[in-house]
Amino acid sequence: MEPEKEDTNMDKLEDDVSEEEEQQEQQEQQEQQEQEEDVFDEEQGCKDPDNKFCQLLMDFKHKLYSQTVLSNTQNTQNIRMLNPYLNLLGKFRAILVPVFQNRSSAQSFQSFLSELPPSCRESATDLYNHTIETVNNNAIKNKQLVAAYKHFIDDMFSVFPFLQNTEFL
Repeated sequence: MEPEKEDTNMDKLEDDVSEEEEQQEQQEQQEQQEQEEDVFDEEQGCKDPDNKFCQLLMDFKHKLYSQTVLSNTQNTQNIRMLNPYLNLLGKFRAILVPVFQNRSSAQSFQSFLSELPPSCRESATDLYNHTIETVNNNAIKNKQLVAAYKHFIDDMFSVFPFLQNTEFL
């Protein structure tokens, strides 16, 4: 009878070990999944305040940079074109921020569109329309959200601020 008791104890120990291994494996899988999600978020670069807003803004900046700073014939940067890029970013920032204060003007946006390279106009329009839609969905009533958007816009539109005052540009 004792051998049967030992077998039962061994089976119980094996079951306990296999349960622990399964739990540890599940925990490792969960940690790996969380790490993958974190990496995905970092690659996106867009978390706050609104993922769609961020993606539209990044798309606009990328297209504008490609059209103004990168030369069309080569894939090199033209430092002389950085100043117009910064000026256009500043103008668009000056149009977006008042939208959250209900002081925007469609006429100023249309005037700004005429200054943009043609390939940037659609992404600028998408971003502007999304911003208007966000404000119309009562985001303006939430002061913390408005502050988050303004801070985000300031961060996204500040590109090499130390270069803005250089005379060689």
